[in-house]
Amino acid sequence: MGKILIIKNADFSSVAVERINTEIQKIKITVIANPSDKGNVTGSGVYEEGTQITITATPTPGNRFVQWNDGNTDVTRTVIVDSSTIIYTATFAELSTEYEEITSEILAKRVLGSYVNYNGNYTQTDSTINNFNNKY
Repeated sequence: MGKILIIKNADFSSVAVERINTEIQKIKITVIANPSDKGNVTGSGVYEEGTQITITATPTPGNRFVQWNDGNTDVTRTVIVDSSTIIYTATFAELSTEYEEITSEILAKRVLGSYVNYNGNYTQTDSTINNFNNKY
């Protein structure tokens, strides 16, 4: 398919007709999870150039999304299909043991300034934590 372009000289004395190719290029986009056992991705497919698509990275339990191969850290993002980037790789990693499970004791530590060590011992009085637990 094509369009017809009419070209006129400055004095409008002659007209030329030219056929222009207007086929829209289709581009295959591949979305990859790395490593594949730590997360799932969506968005792979064949799209017309210039189309906006959504790609998503979802970590499996016990894992977290780190980033896309271009450094973007949005779990879900919109990209415009073009031939400059045809592969998007989502990097996943295991949750680190340094992440704390949010419990009422840890929340109290953060809100009240109390410190709960990992043995469950309090550096401030137990009543501070108990008062917090009773309120919330």
